[in-house]
Amino acid sequence: MKVIAEGIETREQANLLIALGCHTLQGYYYAKPAPMTDWTNNNHEKAKELRMVY
Repeated sequence: MKVIAEGIETREQANLLIALGCHTLQGYYYAKPAPMTDWTNNNHEKAKELRMVY
């Protein structure tokens, strides 16, 4: 099952959820809310750079 975790505010939270097998993370730790196109342009490069999509 793919899981999306919301509300990530610290690196520790992100690392724990990654270790638990979470596939996608989002929250203020990565960035403030932005248009979807900011994240999906260029094959999700911004999200991959911030380790939000694996």
